[in-house]
Amino acid sequence: MNVVIRADASRHIGYGHIMRCATLSEELRRQGTRITFICREDEGNLIDFLEQSGFNVHNLPPEVVPEEDAVLTSKFLVKESGKTDCLIVDHYGLDISWERYLRPYAEKIMVIDDYVDREHVCDILLNQNYGVDHYAYNGITPQGCKKLTGSSYALLRDQFRATRKNASRRNGEVKKIFIFFGGADDTNETGKAIEAAYLLDRPDLFFIVLVGGSNPRWKEIESLCGLLPNAAFYRQVYDLAPLMADADLAVGAGGSNTWERCCLGLPSMAMILAENQRAFVEKLDRDGIVLNMGWFGDVTPSKIAEMLEKLMSDRTTLMNMSKRSMEIVDGEGAKRVAEEMLN
Repeated sequence: MNVVIRADASRHIGYGHIMRCATLSEELRRQGTRITFICREDEGNLIDFLEQSGFNVHNLPPEVVPEEDAVLTSKFLVKESGKTDCLIVDHYGLDISWERYLRPYAEKIMVIDDYVDREHVCDILLNQNYGVDHYAYNGITPQGCKKLTGSSYALLRDQFRATRKNASRRNGEVKKIFIFFGGADDTNETGKAIEAAYLLDRPDLFFIVLVGGSNPRWKEIESLCGLLPNAAFYRQVYDLAPLMADADLAVGAGGSNTWERCCLGLPSMAMILAENQRAFVEKLDRDGIVLNMGWFGDVTPSKIAEMLEKLMSDRTTLMNMSKRSMEIVDGEGAKRVAEEMLN
């Protein structure tokens, strides 16, 4: 099978789209599928990462508009890839017009979505967010579209499935806190969390701080970590699972790392950094799976410290969060999606 994926990464949109598509691609490749990515050369792209992972990548100009994007993508499908069995698009900036234009150039189109607020022309629709019901897409996807919805389809790398098998049961005691706000963190929520660690003034706690390679303030954050009594700083680590498994509580973004934390049963405080995160983070909070810190613009270091103190004092709640997290994400999502595609 020949699959082409249209997705981007950059300082502004983060790494999530590319990382989850790469995860699905690894699973498809094991089944003998040929994978090609089409990516813009935006600042902070992950083209090198994809090529080092063994995938073919066709580059687009950084400032290409959606209409030109569709034309350039269609030309590639015609001239370079041969017969395209499935075109996957994971992109907020490309809408139904783009999908309609590409419709004649691929046997199937698959859309990876996080919002349930716009129409799609596709054969498969994937929304991996917790609490999303496939009925929500009735009327905005074609009749006969296969809809894969909910966190059981969360696209997680093999390292999380493997680490989960050996993860020890958490007892609610907090000694290590994992801090990670995604690949770019343009608004510097990592800095807020480190300031909260200062406010806590708890030398008995150890902080594991991770930033992405495109974080513009990484040197500043590294210096701040050096002033904490107990902290370890990491930059651009792809093997996250061992770091997370070693922690007792996480502070981070309500993006794709949420499903990684859930898979490992790591209780977490999640901050809403984008509108597409709001609905499922609020539902996760209502169901006792994560603690919602709220919209990032309303969150202060003192609020983070206050919430940490309260949560760390409640071991029963932490154990329940861990248990519920592991129930909703088991690490088998990529395998399920690949099987549905191949079927």
